[in-house]
Amino acid sequence: MKQNESAYEHHVKAGETQFNEAAFWQGKSLYQGELDGQPFSSVVKTFQVKTWRQIKQRWNQLEMLEQSELADIFPGISSIR
Repeated sequence: MKQNESAYEHHVKAGETQFNEAAFWQGKSLYQGELDGQPFSSVVKTFQVKTWRQIKQRWNQLEMLEQSELADIFPGISSIR
């Protein structure tokens, strides 16, 4: 989701206005990413951008102790910022 948001911001800055499946079928808003060391290709999905931003907002509303406790349970979660 982090990579999707970054790609979204890049495409918006470049003037792109079409995303999701409609963009995919026209070869627009595509990006390359990597998950667990494996490369992938995708189209920017605006619903994921919205969801990721909500997750980040809620994470940032947590107290530091709560963030720390969750990071102990879910390694890598602190990269939400």
